[in-house]
Amino acid sequence: MHRLFINSLTIIQEKKFTKANPNFHHLINVLKLKPKTKLELCLPNTYIFTVFISSTTKSELIFEVIDKKPVPQKNILITLCQSLPKGEKMPTILKMGTEIGIDHFQPVTSDNSVVTIKNSTSKIKRWTSVLESASAQSKQSRIPSIYEILPLKTYLENLTDPNTSLIVLNEFTKDLSIKDLLSSINLTKITTKHTIIFVVGPEGGWSKMEREFFESKNISCVSIGPNILRTEHAGYFAATCVKYELL
Repeated sequence: MHRLFINSLTIIQEKKFTKANPNFHHLINVLKLKPKTKLELCLPNTYIFTVFISSTTKSELIFEVIDKKPVPQKNILITLCQSLPKGEKMPTILKMGTEIGIDHFQPVTSDNSVVTIKNSTSKIKRWTSVLESASAQSKQSRIPSIYEILPLKTYLENLTDPNTSLIVLNEFTKDLSIKDLLSSINLTKITTKHTIIFVVGPEGGWSKMEREFFESKNISCVSIGPNILRTEHAGYFAATCVKYELL
């Protein structure tokens, strides 16, 4: 059953998609949905509606709502603070991260970042589209947020939420593993909203100044094992560790 995100209850109340709706073309011409098939319509963070398509024409898709379920709420949220990678790796990071359940993405520039973003607004718009598509494909019940690109230190210095665990993935750290740190947080015992922020460096890794900054701010740095992962895989691996701890 396909899932589609909607941005208001108007569609549910009207029980139809018209040709003027941006999703109409996708439903009719891409998914090629026919009468007597089911479709899930998700209002992010609110409800998931199962609908039964009763008829389709060149200008309308008519449906009936047959089920309504509240979106499950999460106590543990994951933010990926990702140093901008080279080339077209960012869409892959967003897609994989969304599929595993990352809730927020914060792109940052760091000392060894070699990427220059000329039009950040255009990039964010494109990345948002990737997130929406990946959320629907993997049947998430919410679309992750992505924020404006910031310098790494600016982002870290402005974190004020006490219900946050800030974790830097650092290849130079040998005495603290991601497994040990997550175990110490005891995620399964947390009953209120808590955000885990994973900070991932670029292809060139963290500079000496950045490592000294992490130490000066008492930011937890962890190892993810004896091997060095590509920057586009590191955040996914870290998020997977959180999922494992919550099983």
